[in-house]
Amino acid sequence: MKIYITQQNSDLTEGRGSTIQVGYFLNKEVAEYANSKLPGVFGAKNNCRLKVVDVCEARNLSEYADFRDEMEKETALSKLAKREKQILGLE
Repeated sequence: MKIYITQQNSDLTEGRGSTIQVGYFLNKEVAEYANSKLPGVFGAKNNCRLKVVDVCEARNLSEYADFRDEMEKETALSKLAKREKQILGLE
């Protein structure tokens, strides 16, 4: 499951603050809309961030372990070049 997090600088005057989470959303379009309505540094628009996080909803340790294995597999595959994937028969 993906969660969309709207982030903003804690100092809207000069932008010297830390990044804080302002909202958590399950729907990307709603998160983008909410993010577009946040005030930015110096009153600028669209300098807030939208972060996407994969979240595991596990009912037991076995489901969590399967999720972790799948995430590690996706990470490893993302590091391979297209040619390497073809050689391994993954594409």
